Amino acid sequence: AAGRLPVDSASGVTMRAQIRPKSMPVIALLVLALLVAVRRCPTGDRDREPPSASAVGECRVARLADGDSLTCVGGARVRLLGIDAPELAQPPFGRRSEEALRDLIGDTPLRLEYDVDVHDRFGRLLAYAWAGPVLVNERLVRDGWAVAYGGPPNDRHGARLRAAEAAARRDGAGHWSSGGFACLPVDHRQGRC
Repeated sequence: AAGRLPVDSASGVTMRAQIRPKSMPVIALLVLALLVAVRRCPTGDRDREPPSASAVGECRVARLADGDSLTCVGGARVRLLGIDAPELAQPPFGRRSEEALRDLIGDTPLRLEYDVDVHDRFGRLLAYAWAGPVLVNERLVRDGWAVAYGGPPNDRHGARLRAAEAAARRDGAGHWSSGGFACLPVDHRQGRC
């Protein structure tokens, strides 16, 4: 009869497919590979539209640390992902980048979109910040107050950020017009300039 499980003729016990303990690691690896593949699958307009509120965290900004870091009401510290702004110890550029971030977000609550790594080594959240339909990280780079920084595995909006930097350089936007990136923030932190 169709659809019936085979029966062992000697014992009369219904036979079922068995997963042997030796095959468990292989199955676990296959499941893990499938989950990674699904996570990395492009989703069409994902990079052109702000994410839905259910896919992100929210932040009402309590204070800014500099042009690419902030603290939310409640104490969560956030490092804007994929960008690097001049340090406050790089006057006047660091303070100007912080002012640009303040002007851009105002009192707008931010939606925080995470990438592969959610925290950095200092325990800060790594996030793309959306103020309404505006990707704050991209706007700071496009307006010349920060540079594109980083890469895989946290590179969901990397192409956008690199294109924004190229446009800002070409147009002499923000710090690009005044030599503010003659010493990149990463080089300043490493004491190279």
